Amino acid sequence: MDGAGRSDVKEDKIVVIINASPSPQMFAADGFKNGAFALHPVLQKSADAVTRSSAYNAKTGAFSVPGRTTAVFVLGKK
Repeated sequence: MDGAGRSDVKEDKIVVIINASPSPQMFAADGFKNGAFALHPVLQKSADAVTRSSAYNAKTGAFSVPGRTTAVFVLGKK
C-alpha cells in the first residue's frame, strides 16, 4: 500500500518532463542518481521514434527529452 492506503499503485515515483522548446533538454538532480527509472511502457511502445528516444542516465541522475516532447518516466515499486 502507498501512504494514502491505496494498494493498486504500481510505481514508487513518476517524473513528468514537458519540453516545449524546439531543442533537446536535460534535467538532472542528485536525488535521481542511481535510480532505475524507465520511460513509461506506453511511451516505449509509441509509434513516435522521437518520443522513444527520451532517456534516463542513472549514473548522473539526468533525464533527456527531445524538443517539443513530453516524457513520463517511472520507478517501479521495490
